[in-house]
Amino acid sequence: MKRAAQQGVHTVEYEQLVRSFKWNIPPEFNFATDVVDYWAANDKLALICEDRDGGQRHFNFGEISRLSQQLAHVLAALGIGEGDRIATVLPRIPEWQLSVVAALRLGAVVVPCPDLLRPTDILYRLSDANARAVIVNAPNLEKIETIRAQCPELETVICVGSSRGGAVDFWSTLQVQTARYVTARRGVDTPAIMYYSSGTTGRPKGVLLSQRALYAWRVQAEHWLDLDADDIISCSSGTGWAFAGTAVLFGPWSRGACAVMYDGPFDPEHRLSLLARHRVSILAAVPTELRMMLTQDLARYDLSHLRHVVTGGERVNPELLERWHMATGVMPYEGYGQTETLISCANMKSLPVRRGSTGKPLPGYRMTVLDESGREADEGVTGVLAIHAQCPSLMVGYWWQPDKTAASYRSGWFVTGDLGYRDRDGYFWFVERADDIINSAGYRIGPSDVEMAVLRHAAVAECAVIASSDELRGEVVKAVIVLREGFEPSDELIDSIQRFVKNETAPYMYPRKIEFVEALPKTESGKVRRGELRARERAGCPRLKGFQ
Repeated sequence: MKRAAQQGVHTVEYEQLVRSFKWNIPPEFNFATDVVDYWAANDKLALICEDRDGGQRHFNFGEISRLSQQLAHVLAALGIGEGDRIATVLPRIPEWQLSVVAALRLGAVVVPCPDLLRPTDILYRLSDANARAVIVNAPNLEKIETIRAQCPELETVICVGSSRGGAVDFWSTLQVQTARYVTARRGVDTPAIMYYSSGTTGRPKGVLLSQRALYAWRVQAEHWLDLDADDIISCSSGTGWAFAGTAVLFGPWSRGACAVMYDGPFDPEHRLSLLARHRVSILAAVPTELRMMLTQDLARYDLSHLRHVVTGGERVNPELLERWHMATGVMPYEGYGQTETLISCANMKSLPVRRGSTGKPLPGYRMTVLDESGREADEGVTGVLAIHAQCPSLMVGYWWQPDKTAASYRSGWFVTGDLGYRDRDGYFWFVERADDIINSAGYRIGPSDVEMAVLRHAAVAECAVIASSDELRGEVVKAVIVLREGFEPSDELIDSIQRFVKNETAPYMYPRKIEFVEALPKTESGKVRRGELRARERAGCPRLKGFQ
């Protein structure tokens, strides 16, 4: 009875929040002045960065404000202005935050790119975005050097730690600039940042977000991350993903909280040590990371400051939530969102957690389930999850792709492409992707990206890429391959294809599973029936004829 009473109180609290919530979005917004400079007046700690050698750098908001103004002067002197695209190819280092804030001061559009990308993937993004500048570190400068001649729009390369090949050295150039820069005032509907999101066909799409979305990030930070100015949050997301915006930059800083970043590979023992060492109060982690941390002896680490955990980015097993709760005393709160929508639905402190559910829409958000006819589905009926078109965090559109943008909307709703249902109490439940996107350890991987890389291998005639379930990563990439004449299936050939793909594209995209077939199932028009391959894979059915 006590538990039921507590749940009733939580539900009333959520309903009151929804009824009383108002966005109060200003006509103009610039994250640099309206957030960073605001907190700079309080001299609060904003960022702790730790490298793999144990070195640490600390920045308060005043330092972030001053350094980003100096960098804005550098960029302006190089001819970068309002509306220009500035790409970043940086690991988890503080120069990334400084670059983003400086670009926003200019009124430029930031294009964060994962630093694990290969030169061909970076070339596509720089060319598609018509980027005029790119900010990199020394290892990624080598990638830029191999493709720069193919990027006629790219006028400036700024490098952290090197001026080789005509690159502008980040720190030496920044330090000679004045710390006063008149920040551009931008209307809330003007573009601010663009992430590239993998699709089911063709190359990744540029997802353009406005200043309005940067403003809206504070609602996710308050109600899902449960952040306040006294909190310290840790998240291992790479800087090229929207989750970094949620849990490393725009979300925490909107609330005046401090973010902790580690520039190194994920290791569960190190991650737990980092949480204890920096007295982290909020942890944002994909389910794979939570599973890996549970393999350690948690009693060895002082997690007494950890009061809130959020997870998402892949399907969450309710058993994992319970195991983490039993081990730490903290229940992870699952959230749902996409690059196009940001986090829009979540379990929150104002709601009783319903394990396995993605929760309810955040205050100020509207969400529904649409049936095949485009009408709102009844309770308990599976359909496509949809976000109301007036949602402030919703993308402006897909860069250079108005047809795909228009096709994403139906009857005033943005259609996510994810299948789910709403129960009688208003909780939403994710079922599966309606398309072929692979979600592996929080990475969204488009099958076409992998297929193009696999097809460049000399032994491959045809290839179809699908998701395969995995206990640790949720899903992994699986390649179903038809070989060219003269090649035979073997463990050696599997290893050769995997190593080849790792060198052709980002390493997290390579197929961890490979099967060989005599022929792929196809439609009469010759299109591969990935759905048939996925269905057989999920059901664990006998292999298709010709599988080796």
